[in-house]
Amino acid sequence: MRRTSFEKVLSMALVFTILLTLTSCGKKASDKTGNSGQTHRTITSEDPWFDTKIYSIEPDLDTKGKEVVFREHSLVGTDDKYIVVFTRGYFFQSNFDTEYSVRDHEYCLATVVDRNTGEKIRTVDLQDYLEGDGTITDVSYENGRITSAVQNWSFDYGSSDVEIETDVLTGEVLEKRPVSYSDDFTYDRKRIGIGKYTVLAENMHDLEAYADYYLLTITDSEGKESQVELKKEKTNLSGSAVVLTLSEEKILFTITQTSANVPIHFEVDLKNAKAVEADGKEYDWIDFKEIQKEHIDKDCQTYFPTSDGISKIDMKNKRVEEFFNYDACSINHTLLNDTELVDCYDGKVILLGGCYGMISSRGVSKTGFDIYVLSKAKENPHAGKTLLELYAANGYVNHPVAEAILEFNEKNRNYFIEVTGRYTIDMVRTNLPSESQDDVDNDMLQANLVLNDSLAMDILSGSGPDILLLSGDMGRLSYSNYLVDLSKYFSDLDPAKYFANIFEAAKTDGKLYQVPVTFGIKGIHTDAKNAGASGQGFTTKEYEEFLYDTLSGFDLIISGQALYFTTLFNGMRDKFIVNGKADFSGPEFAELADYVKKNIPEKAPEFGSEDANAGIDLNSRIALYSTYRTPMKYLNGINALKGARAVLGIPSTDGRGPQIESICSIAVSSQAPDVDACAEFVRILLSDEVQSKMADIEGIPVNRTAFRELADYVLEYANSPEAENDFFSYVDGIPEPDVRRIDFTKDDMAEFEKIILSCSHYDSADPSIDMILIEEMPAYFLGQKDLPSVIKIITDRVQTVLNERGT
Repeated sequence: MRRTSFEKVLSMALVFTILLTLTSCGKKASDKTGNSGQTHRTITSEDPWFDTKIYSIEPDLDTKGKEVVFREHSLVGTDDKYIVVFTRGYFFQSNFDTEYSVRDHEYCLATVVDRNTGEKIRTVDLQDYLEGDGTITDVSYENGRITSAVQNWSFDYGSSDVEIETDVLTGEVLEKRPVSYSDDFTYDRKRIGIGKYTVLAENMHDLEAYADYYLLTITDSEGKESQVELKKEKTNLSGSAVVLTLSEEKILFTITQTSANVPIHFEVDLKNAKAVEADGKEYDWIDFKEIQKEHIDKDCQTYFPTSDGISKIDMKNKRVEEFFNYDACSINHTLLNDTELVDCYDGKVILLGGCYGMISSRGVSKTGFDIYVLSKAKENPHAGKTLLELYAANGYVNHPVAEAILEFNEKNRNYFIEVTGRYTIDMVRTNLPSESQDDVDNDMLQANLVLNDSLAMDILSGSGPDILLLSGDMGRLSYSNYLVDLSKYFSDLDPAKYFANIFEAAKTDGKLYQVPVTFGIKGIHTDAKNAGASGQGFTTKEYEEFLYDTLSGFDLIISGQALYFTTLFNGMRDKFIVNGKADFSGPEFAELADYVKKNIPEKAPEFGSEDANAGIDLNSRIALYSTYRTPMKYLNGINALKGARAVLGIPSTDGRGPQIESICSIAVSSQAPDVDACAEFVRILLSDEVQSKMADIEGIPVNRTAFRELADYVLEYANSPEAENDFFSYVDGIPEPDVRRIDFTKDDMAEFEKIILSCSHYDSADPSIDMILIEEMPAYFLGQKDLPSVIKIITDRVQTVLNERGT
C-alpha cells in the first residue's frame, strides 16, 4: 500500500469536514474521578475472560488507481443472519484548485456479513444510486432490506430525495420511492430496535415556532407506523438523546442537551404512541452524558460502550454494572476503543472494529473492518496474578502502548496491567463561549488542577493507579510522596541510542519521576540571526527588542498578563522551586514580573480581533511560536518561514533554549506493589519496536534510531509530489493550500536533531502554583501593590502548598 502522511490526511479532512460531518467512534470514560479502583487485587479463575475470534472484512472497492486517505465504518443493522456495515471513504485530491466532485472523491458502500461464519456475502455500491452531486444521508437495515436515503442535486433540477430499498442477499433494488418532508427539518436522527418495535428518532426544528423538538416514528413487527412528538414549552430539545428500556413496550427517552441545560426525560409507550415527561429525580443515578451509543438486546436489556469496556444498565435495581472489560481479552485495547457494539447475548459480545479511519504518518490503516466475536471463557488464564492499574486520561491509550500492555500481560507471571478509565478531564467551559486565549488556557488550568489533585490524593490514600501514562506535564506529582524515582533503572541508557538530554531534562531535583517516551519541541521558530547572545533563546531584554523591532509589536505568545507570566515562570521553574522550597526573592522573578508589567496587556485580545489575528498569514510572518511533535511539522515551519531553521527558547533571564513538551511519558506510583515489574513495562515502551511504532502516532521518539528512521522517511516524502498539499498558509485562521517553497535536505533533519539536543528543561506546570500566581500577580501588574508585598504573599501560599504535600 502506498504510504500516506498524517499531515496530508489532516489537510484533506479539513476540506471534507465542510462537505460532511463525520462521527467518531470514541467513547468517554464511564466512572467518576477518584472512585476506588481494583489496584493490587488478585485475579481469580472466576474473573471474566473472553476468548476471541476476529473476522477481517475487506469491502469490494475498485479504487481505479486512486489513493484512499480516509474511511469510516458504522453498523446500520443486524439480525440473526446478517450484519450490515455502511462505509464512507475519501480518495486523495491532488489539486485543491479544481472543482470538488463528490462522486470522484468519495465512496459509499454497504457490506453484508454472515453473522454466523464471518464471511462477506456481498458489497453494495451505494454510489450507483446517486445522480449529479448526490450524497447518501442515511442507511439502515431491517427485515432483509437495506434502506438508503439519497439526496440528489443538480443545477437543472435542484434537489430530490429518494429512499431505495435493496435486497440484502441479492443486492437487487426492490423499491425506489420519493421522499417528501414537512416544513420542519431534521438536525440529526438515530434508529434503535426495542423488542418488536423500531424507533426512528429525529431531532427536528420547527421553523414557525423557531424551536427544536424530537419526532419519534414507531414501527411494529407488522410494519404499522405511528408517531409521537416530544416537546416542552419554552425549552429547546436538541443535541444528544439516549434511549433506555423500561419494559418491552415502554422506553425512557432522554435529551441530554437542552436550552434549560438539564436532561429532559420522557417515558414513551410504544404500543399506544404516547409520551409523558418524567421526573428527573427517578433517574439521577444514571450519568446520561456517559452514554453515547446504547444497544438494546433481544431481552430488552440496555448496554453501552465506555473507554473501559461495555456496561449494562440495571433499571430494576437502579445501578450501572460492568458487563465486559476491554482488558479481559487478548485484543489491543485501542482497537476495542475504536469499535461499535453489534450485540450482547448469552455471554457473547460482537463488536464492529476499525470504525474510524485513523491514519499514521507512515501509512494508512486498512480500508476494511473487523468483526470481533468474544465468548466468555470457562476460567481466567491469568488467575493468580496481581492487578496493576494504569492511569491514562479518560482511559485512552494509543495502539503501540496497548500492544506493550498485551506483551507485558502475556510474559509477566505475577502481574497484569489493566487500563483505568476512572479519571476524566472535565472542561469547565463546556457550554460557555471562549472569547480569548485566556478563556481557553484558564479552562484547561482548572481541569488540570482537579485531575492533578484527584490523582495525588488517591495515590496518598493507597487507592490510586500504579502506573501513570501521559502525566509528564503534571508537575504537581513530581515528588517522592507520589512517584518513584526511576533513575537507577534507566541510568544505563546509551546516549548514542537515546536522547540522553531528554531524560536528564525530565528530572526534578535530580530525580527521574517521569520517564519520557515521546516528546515535542516548544519554542520560537525563526531565523538563527534573531537569537539572543546565548544563540538558543532570548533574555527578556533581547526579546523586548525582537518584539518591537522585528515583530512590529505583535507578540507571538498571545496571553493576558497573568497567564503570560505563568508561561515564563514555568519556563524557569527550576530557579524558583528547589527540593520543596519556594524562593521568589531573587532578581530572576522580579525581571520576569517587570517585563510582563511593561510589555503585556492585562487581557488577551478577543478571538477575531485585529490583535489576535496579527501576522497570522504565514506568507508574511518571520517567526512562529509553535510545538513541533513530528519532523514533518518542523519542515512545514521551515517552508512557511522561507527557510528559517532555528527554534529558540521563550523569554527568560538567562536566554535558555526551547522547552520539551511531554507527549507520552510513564511514571510509577509510590504505592505500586512492585517497582521492578512496573519498570519492566517502561522498558518495553523504550524498546526499538515500540519506539518505532510510537513515532508513527505522534511525538518524537526518545530512541534516536527510531527518530532517524522517521526523519529519513519524512524527508523523502516532503520532497515528493505527493506532499504538495501538506503545506499550508493560514489567512484569518483558515488553512489554504500553499506551494512548497523549499527543497529539503538531510541538513534540515540534522539541524532538527541538533535543536533536540539543545533542550534542557521540560514544560511541566504545577496547576496549584500557577493558580496562586494568577490570583496574586495582577495586584502588581495593575499597580495595586508593590512587588515585595506580592512576593511575600505568593511565597507564603506556595510554601504552604509544598509543605502540605510533605515535599
